[in-house]
Parts: sequence; C-alpha cells; structure tokens
Amino acid sequence: MTPARLLKAVRVRNGLSQQELASRAGVSQPVISVYERGRRDPTVGTLARLIAACGERLSLDARPDEGTSRRASAVIDEREHARLLLDALSLADAIHRKGRVATLEAPRIVSERPDSPAGRSPERGSSREQRHSRVRRVTRTRG
Repeated sequence: MTPARLLKAVRVRNGLSQQELASRAGVSQPVISVYERGRRDPTVGTLARLIAACGERLSLDARPDEGTSRRASAVIDEREHARLLLDALSLADAIHRKGRVATLEAPRIVSERPDSPAGRSPERGSSREQRHSRVRRVTRTRG
C-alpha cells in the first residue's frame, strides 16, 4: 500500500476531513491533499505523525516475498563466485614470473589540436604542413 492510500484510508476510517486532519497535525490542508494524491511522499516520521493525528499508530513490517528463496540462493551464488574470483586473483598474484617483464602494447594516441606548439610534432615523421592540413580537414568537417 502506498503512503497516499494509507493516509486517506486512515483519515476516512476515522471520519476526518482533510482540514480537520491538517489542524490536528499542525499542517495546512493543501499538504494533506498533496500527500493523499501521491504528488509527494511523506517521510516515515511525517506519515506516523499524520496517522497519530487520526488516532491510530503506524506499524511497519517486513515479510519475505514469494520468490525470496530464489533470490537468496542467487545472493549465495554471487558470494561464492566472488570468493572464487578472489582465490583465482590471489593465485595469479602468487605466481612468480622470474625473468619475465610484463609489457602492455597499445597503439599510440595522437592529439591533433590546432593550438599545439609549432616545435612539437603530434606524430613522428610528419611535417608541419601535413599536420596543419590534417587540422584544417578536421576543422572543416566539424562545420
């Protein structure tokens, strides 16, 4: 049940108008209307105070859903997978690679900014004219 439905049901059950509830709770009638229409959700504390102004007590309860057993096993499976992953990573860290140096090979990233200094070449082996022609082409295509 939503807070809006709950608040309206309790208010109606106790024979109160929105104005009467508002004056008992120390808020304005439009605030009650906004809450009852679901335009805004009150905090749990505010909802408890409004329901108390109706003469009742708010009680929250948590119950397992019908599909909880499947969810619980999924959580256990995720925890087991996490444990196995940590074991595998720990094992990989423990392997000693004597004499081998790990290298990461990746393509060179080249910046072709129009404001790059004249002395610095964005790519090795390219002349200043080639760089500027590439920059001009990029500038024209941006339109």
